[in-house]
Amino acid sequence: MNRIAIFFIILFVGILCVPASTQLFYSLNKDVAFQPLDMITDIFKTPFNRESDLRQASDSLNKTWQSVLNKKEFDALSLEPVLDAFRFLKTSYTNTNSYTTMDSSSIKDQDLLKIESLLSELEDNPSVSDSLTPLIKQASLSYGSFSIKRLAEYYWHYGFLTSRYWRPYEKRLEDENKVTQKSRVLIQRSFWTLFNEPGEKAFLGEDDWLFYRDDVAYLTMPSPLDKNRSKHLDNPVKEIVAFQKDLQKKGIELLVVIIPGKPSIYPELLTSSWDSSSGVPFTHSQDVLNALNEKGIKTVDLYKPFLEAKKEDQDSNYLYLYTDTHWTPRGAKLAASVVAEKVRSMEMDLPVNYYKEDTTLVERVGDVAVMTSLPVFPSQWVKAYPVKDSSGVLYKDNYRQSSILILGDSFSRIYQTDAPRSAGFISHLAKELNTPLSSIVSDGGASTLVRETLARRSGVLKGKKLVIWEFVERDLRFGAEGWKRISL
Repeated sequence: MNRIAIFFIILFVGILCVPASTQLFYSLNKDVAFQPLDMITDIFKTPFNRESDLRQASDSLNKTWQSVLNKKEFDALSLEPVLDAFRFLKTSYTNTNSYTTMDSSSIKDQDLLKIESLLSELEDNPSVSDSLTPLIKQASLSYGSFSIKRLAEYYWHYGFLTSRYWRPYEKRLEDENKVTQKSRVLIQRSFWTLFNEPGEKAFLGEDDWLFYRDDVAYLTMPSPLDKNRSKHLDNPVKEIVAFQKDLQKKGIELLVVIIPGKPSIYPELLTSSWDSSSGVPFTHSQDVLNALNEKGIKTVDLYKPFLEAKKEDQDSNYLYLYTDTHWTPRGAKLAASVVAEKVRSMEMDLPVNYYKEDTTLVERVGDVAVMTSLPVFPSQWVKAYPVKDSSGVLYKDNYRQSSILILGDSFSRIYQTDAPRSAGFISHLAKELNTPLSSIVSDGGASTLVRETLARRSGVLKGKKLVIWEFVERDLRFGAEGWKRISL
C-alpha cells in the first residue's frame, strides 16, 4: 500500500472521528450526556436497575394497598400513596431504557392493565377492592424477585440490537450532535441561496407561504383507507369505532372533528397551477368522514365552511398562518362556531356559564419557518380574541362542572395555552355553547397519545356526556404512534 493510500485512509478515519470527538469534548465541557455512553449503560446497567426498580415499586404498592385495606378508606386522599406506587411500577415497566418506551398497546402484562383499570374505579366503587387484592399480591410476587425471563425479553424486544432502540438513538445523535447541527444549518442556507429550497420539512409556495411537508404528503399519497396500498397502516376508522364503543359503555357520546390541513384549503398557494374554482377540497379526509358516518360516528365537516369562508379573505386576514401549519385566530373561531352548531343539534342539557371575548394582537413565529432554520421568514402579527368569563377572568377548563371533554392536538393548544392564552378553539367553543369545557391536549399525538393519557386519567370522564375528538387530517396517516387500540 503506497503512502498516498495510507494518507487518505488516515484522513478518512480522522474525518469520521470528528463528530464523535467533538461531541465528547462538548459533553465533558458542558457536563451533558454523551450518547455512546448511554448505549453502554443500557447494555450493562439499565436492565438490572429496572429489575431493582420493579422490585421496590411492587413492594411499595403491596404495602400501601394493605394499609388502605386495613383502614378501609377509599377516598382520593387515602388512595394517593397507592396511585403513586402504581405509577412508579408502571413507569419502571414501560420505560425500558434511555431510548425505548412501551406504549399502552405493547404492555403484555394484562394484570398490570387490570390493576390500573380497577384503581380508576375504586373511589366510586369500593367493591372492586376484592378484585384488586389478588392482582396486587400477584404483581408483588412477579416483580418482587429477579427474573431471567424478563431480562431476556428486555434484550430481545428493546435492547441495543433492535430497531426500536437504534431509530431513536440515531435521531438523538442527529438532533444533539454539535457538528451535525452546525453543518445542517450551513447546508440548508446554501440550498436556500442556490435553489430557493427551504429544507426537507417544508415546501415553499406562492407569496412565500410555507407548507409542512407531511401536510402535502398526506394529500399526494394513497388514502389511509386504501386496502391495497396502505396495508402497513393502522386503520383509523376501526380504532375510532372501538373508542366510541368504550365511551358508549360509560353513557358518553363521541363527536369527531377532523381539521383540514393548510394545503387542503389553500392549494392554489402551494402551487399556482391548482384550479380551486370548483370549491371541492382535494383530500382523502372526505372518504374518512363518509366511512365514519356509515359506522354511526357523529362527525363535523369543516372543509365546506372553510372553503366558503376563504372567499371573504381580505387584508391578509387568512384562515391559516403564512409560515405555520396552524390556523389563525379567525380559523379557530370559525371551527368553534361550526362545531358548536353540531353540538347544539344534539340537544344536550349542559351547565351554563356565559363568556365574552376581547381583542388583542399576538406575534407568531411560524413552526414550519423554525423547522427550516432559515432566518429569512418574518414573524406574523394576527388579531386574536381572548375569552373571559363574566367576572373578566380569562377562560380556564373546569373538569368538575363541564359535561364535555375535548381531546385534541396543537390546533387546540395554539392561542389557548400559549400567547395570548384563552383565545383558541377550546375557549371559543365554550363561548359559543355558553358552557365550561375540559380538555386533554397532546401536540402531534391526537391519534393515540391523547387516548393513552385519557386511559391513565379516566376519572376526568366522570359527569361527561360528550367527548369531542379533534385531530388534524395528516394524523390519519402520520399520527404519532399510529392508531393503536387503547381501552378505557
